[in-house]
Amino acid sequence: MVLRPSDFGPYLALTSAIIVKLWDGFDTPTRDIAQRILLLIANNSGNFNQYLNNLASLDTVDELHDIHAHLKPLLPELLLGQRLIQLSTRIMDLNASVSHIAILEAKRIVSDQRKFLPFVTEDNFDPAVGSLIKALQSVAGREGEIYDEARLATFECLGIIGAADPDRFSIPNDSSNILSIFCDFSEEMASQEFAAYLIVDVLAPIFPKTSDIQFQKLLAFTLQELLAFCEFSDALISQDMTISISVKVRKRWMMLPGDVQAMVAPLLRSKYMIEGSIETPSSHPVYPSVQTYKEWIQKFTSYLIGRVDRGFARSVFQPFRALLGSDDVQVLLFILPHLVVDLLSNGNPTEISRVREEIIAVLEDQLHASPNHTSDMKRLCAQTIFQLMDHLNRYLRVTGVLVQGKKYKGTSLQNHRQHIELLTMKIDHDLIAQAAVECKQYARALMSLEQQVLKLRSSHSGNEAPLQTLYEKMHEMYCNLDEPDGMNGISAEVLTPTLEHQIREHESNGRWTAAQSCWEVSLQSNPDDLESHIGLLRCLRNLGHYDTMRTHLIGILSRNPAWSDSVEPFRLEGAWAAHDWISLERMVSSSSRASPELSIARILLSLRTRHGDTIQDALTRARIDFGQPIGSAGPSEYRRTYEASLHLHMVEELSLISRTMDVAINNRQHDRTRHLSKLSDTLDARYQSVLPSYRTLEPILNIRRTAFDLLNTDIHSVNIIVGKYWLNSSKIARKAERYSRAELNAQFSRVAQVDPRSESVFFYWALYLDRSQEHRDIPTGHLEEYLNHIDHVVRHYGRSLLHGSKHLYQTVPRMLTLWLNLGQRQELATPKGMSSADHPYRTAVSKYGRLCEWIKSDLIKEVDPFKWLTAFPQIVSRLIVNNNMVKGALFTMIGRVIQEFPQQSLWIITGVAASSKHERRESASRALGFCLHEKYIPKTASTEERTRTVAIIERVRPLIRMYVELNEELLHLCNFDVENIDQHRLSAKCPKLAGLRLSEVIVPLQDSFTAKIPSMSSQILQNQTTLSNLPTIHGFGEKIVVMPSLQKPRKISITASNGEEFNFLCKPKDDLRKDARLMDFNAVVNKLLRANSESRRRQLRIRTYSVVPLNEECGLIEWVKNTVAFRAILRPRYDAVGTPITTKRYNEYFDKFKQMSAEKAGTIFRDKILSEFKPIFHQWFLETFPEPMAWFTSRLAYSRTAAVISMVGYIIGLGDRHCENIMLDTGTGETVHCDFNCLFDKGKQFEVPELVPFRLTQNVIDGMGITGVEGCFRISSEITMNILRSNQDCLMSVLEAFIHDPLVEWEDERRRKERHRSAVGRGPVDLKKLALGALDPIERKLRGIEGGTQISVSNQVDKLIQEATSDLKLVSSSRAKDL
Repeated sequence: MVLRPSDFGPYLALTSAIIVKLWDGFDTPTRDIAQRILLLIANNSGNFNQYLNNLASLDTVDELHDIHAHLKPLLPELLLGQRLIQLSTRIMDLNASVSHIAILEAKRIVSDQRKFLPFVTEDNFDPAVGSLIKALQSVAGREGEIYDEARLATFECLGIIGAADPDRFSIPNDSSNILSIFCDFSEEMASQEFAAYLIVDVLAPIFPKTSDIQFQKLLAFTLQELLAFCEFSDALISQDMTISISVKVRKRWMMLPGDVQAMVAPLLRSKYMIEGSIETPSSHPVYPSVQTYKEWIQKFTSYLIGRVDRGFARSVFQPFRALLGSDDVQVLLFILPHLVVDLLSNGNPTEISRVREEIIAVLEDQLHASPNHTSDMKRLCAQTIFQLMDHLNRYLRVTGVLVQGKKYKGTSLQNHRQHIELLTMKIDHDLIAQAAVECKQYARALMSLEQQVLKLRSSHSGNEAPLQTLYEKMHEMYCNLDEPDGMNGISAEVLTPTLEHQIREHESNGRWTAAQSCWEVSLQSNPDDLESHIGLLRCLRNLGHYDTMRTHLIGILSRNPAWSDSVEPFRLEGAWAAHDWISLERMVSSSSRASPELSIARILLSLRTRHGDTIQDALTRARIDFGQPIGSAGPSEYRRTYEASLHLHMVEELSLISRTMDVAINNRQHDRTRHLSKLSDTLDARYQSVLPSYRTLEPILNIRRTAFDLLNTDIHSVNIIVGKYWLNSSKIARKAERYSRAELNAQFSRVAQVDPRSESVFFYWALYLDRSQEHRDIPTGHLEEYLNHIDHVVRHYGRSLLHGSKHLYQTVPRMLTLWLNLGQRQELATPKGMSSADHPYRTAVSKYGRLCEWIKSDLIKEVDPFKWLTAFPQIVSRLIVNNNMVKGALFTMIGRVIQEFPQQSLWIITGVAASSKHERRESASRALGFCLHEKYIPKTASTEERTRTVAIIERVRPLIRMYVELNEELLHLCNFDVENIDQHRLSAKCPKLAGLRLSEVIVPLQDSFTAKIPSMSSQILQNQTTLSNLPTIHGFGEKIVVMPSLQKPRKISITASNGEEFNFLCKPKDDLRKDARLMDFNAVVNKLLRANSESRRRQLRIRTYSVVPLNEECGLIEWVKNTVAFRAILRPRYDAVGTPITTKRYNEYFDKFKQMSAEKAGTIFRDKILSEFKPIFHQWFLETFPEPMAWFTSRLAYSRTAAVISMVGYIIGLGDRHCENIMLDTGTGETVHCDFNCLFDKGKQFEVPELVPFRLTQNVIDGMGITGVEGCFRISSEITMNILRSNQDCLMSVLEAFIHDPLVEWEDERRRKERHRSAVGRGPVDLKKLALGALDPIERKLRGIEGGTQISVSNQVDKLIQEATSDLKLVSSSRAKDL
């Protein structure tokens, strides 16, 4: 067989990596051959286009620089984030050389602090960070000498990245394939697809990269047999075109990736055979009779393969019998769950019983000492059983969806499901919980314990003791899961907390002083308890009381010298904290127990020697020690191994400090200061990227101070740095002092002089001045004084914007509000023809004019236009402005945003340009024209700036026409007569829309509106022809589905440039500006939540989606994928238990309630309705998220998002929260609310007034678990409310868009009121005052005003929860549709 050049493509990564890695060891002839190979690749690059990015970088080899320079222009241009993601894929390659070289390339990138640090700043890290960390942690877990170099480079790379805050990025999930869970082996085609899946995803990644020749031969046989079953033959790669191949076979072959095709091609004609028979186990269960993990896997799998006889399963699984004798069991581990599913599906009672006995044998062995089984074997076997149980649960979930959706015909699948459900039900929950605890699978244990609690509660035995025992166990599980909110919730159920319970809670919440007191109480009753002494030492260490800790250590070791090894970590840390190097050296030399403290101690002692090799050896040893837990945990367990990442972070900083101090000591004063300044900046940036907790920050500061003190030779710059770290420690350990107003202004002024480029200084200065002034009803006599004040505030906010974006979402809305509101004052208006000298308020007008000119000429020019884009809806709402000074600056701002980010901003402003209001329509048209005319380019612009602006205008002009035309056609789509037909063709009803070419129009997704993309200026500078990498509109789907609601909204689909399909709802006869502004409000709330460490740790947020008003009566709404309405979850479950929800029956109840007293109605509601409809929502989480960790995280996500929307909904007066308007995300469990028509407490005006602040019925609470509203929901609510109240100025500024662009319903209300007023001879109604009246209650809620009194956040939340769960209020508010 002749191989084509393209056949070598899959091997480019491996070939280039081996050349780079082994180059130094090559002799001259070998180097010549390697160079010829690389030149061959370069000269045939056209054949390798899809593989060129996988080439190892050649720039580290001097002799290969010419080839590198030749290849570089051929490689696709990648942004740094894309490059890191691409490197992450290479890092995860199973070949040690490919992986190692990719890690070294990544290490060089992350070592360039100037380029990489922006990726780990702000409230959200770049997504590439999660991909890179996941890839590195994957390599950390690989075993064998072949990976040693790669592992060490991995640990060093993780240290350079640092202990990145896990709340500011996410580890990407692996994409799932339904074939990994379910296959119908009764169908030949489905079985062949499954076999192809095994070839591509299981065998192909291992086959070319194993170094075991015998194992590779066994894999070759397995592949050969599977290829034959798929009907793949060498005819597929033959040059003979006369050979006939069926279309389905060729299509299946083409579904295989090109590199896999090339790899398996030789096996299409191979003749591998295996000899001998495979021993099958004779006794059952298998587990008790074996002595190693490998032996158990092999024998259990052998038994399962021997029992496969259903459909085509035998043809798929028999080839794997060849692998039963190999040392590598990874492939067997993958097929084992599929074999169990197939065996159970047969329904044979004997086989089901044997599988159950095998599972129980493994689980029971976790609870007893077994002489034949090592602890490692027991743990690995249990993990495999738990993985099997997770697979069975995933199978039940996936097939349940198929059955419910009627995507699977026949009854056989339902029968198979029943057999598997029978097995899972026969395994005792208590056994699972106990075994899970032994294996540290705490979510699984918690899940089983909760099932036991629910069972005991439903039995109504009246015996509280068993429940209390379970609560204590659950409290411990929540502690192990590092979920203090859950611990607090369970504590509410515990009648008499034990001392251990109190200690767990105090330590988990960081209350070390309280925990210390508890340990001291424990020691009073049992002074010789080692665990209590260690607990006390832990508290002293975390409180920074090192002197007390060392004194306590001396005392306990004098009485119990045998405890020396157990308390050694505390002794080591105490010694280096006290700079007692002699004692530290003595302890290190005699130590025999590995610990993080010992590793750090070795590094510190090596620094004292100032010997490079000694230091390097200590650093390497420490990295290996600290990296071990990361490798053991797995690639997706970053949060669980954060402490290890923190240790690697500190090792890297010790290395940085050592290298820099070595250079500084041997340099002149000027160079020394420069090096130390650069080091200080780097360390400061790293400090900002870690988890902002005392337990994280203080060890970093402590180790820095220790290292600098060790290496310092009285260098003044170093003393300043160390002093700064002491100051940082004091900041995180205590609250700031209070100052008077004058003192604070003076303090701010001094700090601004010292650091004139600090965003935070100017932001907090502006915020302080802003809040020190009342902004309402300023009399004319005080206007000039007020204007002077606002001038300072606006300029400080503006300077904050110039120097950063940490406070962006607080700064922009507030600055715009203050500036624009001031411009609306009648006193500052200049009548046509009046000169400024004649103006009665000329001083104020002059002052305000200078402020507007500064904003127009300086601020808008210098600030990144993306910052204005974040508040663009608010800016556009202020389009109608009469003050010419404001108009010039405002139009300049709008023009700059449209020029730089046309794809995002034009969706917003073209809807205003289509307004039915003449004034708004004309203002928007003028703003669009403003950004297209060269005459508006500032006269001060340089020739280069003018040329670039003209080029931008030429690119934006056709885009504006395109967006305007699209808006017109979408309005036609919203408004055409549907003729009572529920489905139409787009080409028939909207032919012009169907024919539009919209390749540069982005799909209006929420993520696209908030994504930061390169500005138009940067694209022109870099000669980029593609506007952005956001998905653009490739075309519209042909089908228009008319929804059955009153307005007849139309569902359409948009195919994006990336191949994805997105659905949207085109809604007529509805003012969607209300929904759009609420989404803007929610987006700002999300930014504020992300900026707070407590809410960020809990991932608090509101689920948002895009709403695009096309005018005041029509708009587009993004269709939220993977959601199900709350009613659709509850109704079938109530039907299944024989209590169907019938509207007619319950309407009768509610009609009667109106005639009763509240107390009587409440009693009937509780006894008749609630008792009949017992809460069942918790079942949905068990069924939808059967894997324990997924169940745990999804329920947390539900509780937390429910808390956030409840608090935000209360603030904005969101009502009409019936079961169709609350949805659940089936992938995450998060709550998603829709239909925001009922705002500003409008629900209180319904025929049946809504008296509850938000929906918190028994089923809503049931989904939160057995703790109900306590714990997670309450704490998340308090955190959210605290953030909302702390940012009331910013949030009210966002809502002020309602005042300046009033809703249609308010205009209708004004007309009604004016008709009434005219009838009694009164004047017109001020629309803005009407809008202000709607916003006033929101402001009172944000201030915590209840009944005229300001109350604390916790009291406010408690009051709201009590009101929301009050039976009396519920029965008075409820309608049948609310059930």
